[in-house]
Amino acid sequence: MRYIFILALCALMGCEEKEVIEPLAITPSGWPEAIFKNKSRKSLSETFAVHCAKLGATIVEESETRVKCDENISEGVKSWGRAFLGTGHSSDIHVYIQFNLIKRGADTHVQVLEWMQLQMPGGQIRRRDHNTPYYNNDAQAYLYKIGGSRFSRPAVLDWPRNADASGDPIAPPLCRPLPHPNLCLYIKGEAS
Repeated sequence: MRYIFILALCALMGCEEKEVIEPLAITPSGWPEAIFKNKSRKSLSETFAVHCAKLGATIVEESETRVKCDENISEGVKSWGRAFLGTGHSSDIHVYIQFNLIKRGADTHVQVLEWMQLQMPGGQIRRRDHNTPYYNNDAQAYLYKIGGSRFSRPAVLDWPRNADASGDPIAPPLCRPLPHPNLCLYIKGEAS
């Protein structure tokens, strides 16, 4: 009887229709990004530090190029995180929010990252990025709310993939077939 209940529960969970979330912006890094016109990194750094303080987070690092905060999380979330990321012997789990600030002329380009991490007993760090559509849209909306505008890649990055820096076409490398029909070996320096 117990197995029938579990199978029925699994079948019902599979029938649930997932909501499709449209992203507010699609950025090259996949993380929330915005451009702040005529704003200095120093003023934005202070803005993000104040934002972290309002969230009740601990400011771990504040500089002109980065603001990193350790968000306060409940004991329940810590327990779940430890169970899914590490072991019972792992260190306390931390959720970090980091604002990277890059100067682009008079403007400032900002990236927002959030992740959960803990340290295993052997010293290795386990990390899980919070790069979900829900998080990205919330962070992107926050950047727009405080004056950010959509990020557009600089023209320098728009080279065609099959051209070098001068714009001359690059011949694709020669592909040597391997025993598997869908695989081949690309040989560096050889062109087809």
